[in-house]
Amino acid sequence: ITCAAPVPTTTTSNSAVSLEVSVGNDFTSSGSTFHYLVEPFVMSVTPSSVLPSTIGTFVLAGYNFEDSDSLVCDVGGVSSTAKYVSSTIVECAVPAGLSLGSLQVTFSLDGGETFIQSSGSVTVLSEVTVSSVSIDKASASGNTILTLSGSDFQMSEGYDCVFGDSTTPGTVVDNSTLKCTSPLGFHESTDITIQHKTHRFLQST
Repeated sequence: ITCAAPVPTTTTSNSAVSLEVSVGNDFTSSGSTFHYLVEPFVMSVTPSSVLPSTIGTFVLAGYNFEDSDSLVCDVGGVSSTAKYVSSTIVECAVPAGLSLGSLQVTFSLDGGETFIQSSGSVTVLSEVTVSSVSIDKASASGNTILTLSGSDFQMSEGYDCVFGDSTTPGTVVDNSTLKCTSPLGFHESTDITIQHKTHRFLQST
């Protein structure tokens, strides 16, 4: 038997009500209950960006969160395990196989049959590789142009070139080329790290 739940009233909202079935004028007396919940609301998700290889958790912050044995998360259409922490925090495992770009993160209390109406946004960034670094002419006074060759550089994503403790913006030429300008005090043995916001991808010398 399928029953449509009526719209909750001020007295039934966030409470358990009895659920019985009638045949004619007679109702069952099973003692079953149906629990109306206040709609949970997601306000934020951290971290706001990850790499495809990231292993960790998204932390969803909001209010009216409820614990459930059937709690499950959805990250851009990919299911992941969920953990109830409190009425304001739910953790979602970062699943494998996420698509690049902006994705919505939300959760379900009933195993994925229905999901709450609100969600948070995260961005899956490309994971670049660098195969070589070429320097036309090194100068300790800075402004040396370095050409980094590799793969998966995205025109839509901003990169920084980190030289030790100094950072300069990188310029994407194409999918396989990134140019960096060295800071003051640069020399050829300085380690170079390519960084997208808070993510450091790789290190080249």
